[in-house]
Amino acid sequence: MRTNCAASFFRNMPVGSWFNRAAPRVKSGEVNLDSIDAASALALMVSDPLLIRRPLID
Repeated sequence: MRTNCAASFFRNMPVGSWFNRAAPRVKSGEVNLDSIDAASALALMVSDPLLIRRPLID
């Protein structure tokens, strides 16, 4: 995933809604959806694609 494309795709959505809430890192509380900013969210999703909520349809 290219971060610039992802940022434009997610632009109108709250950051917390970008994530797969069933991902282990979200469920464990390691990723706090209430306090994460967009840049950190994109970096996490690039490093761990399981965090990405699917399907991504434009």
